[in-house]
Amino acid sequence: MYCGNKIEGEKMSSADIILKFFETGYHEIVLEAGKKPTGRKDNDFIELTDSILTNQNILSLLKEIAPKEEFEKIGFLKNIQFLYRDIKVNIKNEGGKIFCNFIKDISENIKNTKNELEDLLTELIKRKGSDLHLKTGEYPILE
Repeated sequence: MYCGNKIEGEKMSSADIILKFFETGYHEIVLEAGKKPTGRKDNDFIELTDSILTNQNILSLLKEIAPKEEFEKIGFLKNIQFLYRDIKVNIKNEGGKIFCNFIKDISENIKNTKNELEDLLTELIKRKGSDLHLKTGEYPILE
């Protein structure tokens, strides 16, 4: 669980904490001033901490990860988007209240998985096989 700038007793930067949540299976992180941070994991939103976020909390995180020119726009534009590594960051500034969500870009993973599956099916046809057995953590079996 996240607490201040620590996860499970380990002191980390705010940006590292966001990355750590994605590494542990979260698909989206939502930060909104005046509310607790939440994360979407397996289509359920889960509170990440008991602390209520302020604009300043969110801005300090964004200052760590946003390109300088994007960070400088936050006070002037309503909607800003940028990529942080493979995470899409959406920022909304509505009436001085900041909303920010981070969404893991899985499109490349899906494309790679599709290509791998197509390769397996092509190989199955070449071998005149009838069955393809797939199991997590094991090599595919073509019969």
